[in-house]
Amino acid sequence: MFTTLKGDPALRSVNEAEFCARLARFGFANDAPRHYMLVRHPYARVISFFYDKLRHDLRDREKSSWQYSQRRLFPLAGVSGREDFETIRSALLKIELSAFIEFLPRITANRHLRPQTHIISGVAGLFLRETHFLRMEYDLEALHKIFGVNIRIKRNRTSHPDAPSLLTRNDREILNSVYARDFDALPYESA
Repeated sequence: MFTTLKGDPALRSVNEAEFCARLARFGFANDAPRHYMLVRHPYARVISFFYDKLRHDLRDREKSSWQYSQRRLFPLAGVSGREDFETIRSALLKIELSAFIEFLPRITANRHLRPQTHIISGVAGLFLRETHFLRMEYDLEALHKIFGVNIRIKRNRTSHPDAPSLLTRNDREILNSVYARDFDALPYESA
């Protein structure tokens, strides 16, 4: 979804610093712009990341530099980054979903993996009472209606099995702990 949104000329990306400055400037005044946040169930986010960065991308990747999110996983894969391309790719492909989830608490600083509430509570310093959450699973049509985003254009075609069927009880416990703030603040329930 990120690549679909990033490629839409009707939208402009706002980094965290801009977001905080905008919040400080407009606050919650009656004429303040509405804040929308596209959110995704934490389980689905983690599984999508795993399949995109540790399966799809690795199988299609030609020799080039490693993405930051992949380099963060080198310790889990048992590589330093100085090995040859095929050795690193092979080591990353051997990482299983449960091992990745167990490693997750050490790498949640990665913007792909940190709790979604980070931007609206940790960085902004407060929870935005006026934030309207659009859930990827249910509200894409609203995203289209509000912003005119063409949700039919798919730029990232990574496919993966359904999240709940892939997760062990231990996986869910770890994810529930790592993403506890998301489950508390966003319209999702843990399992």
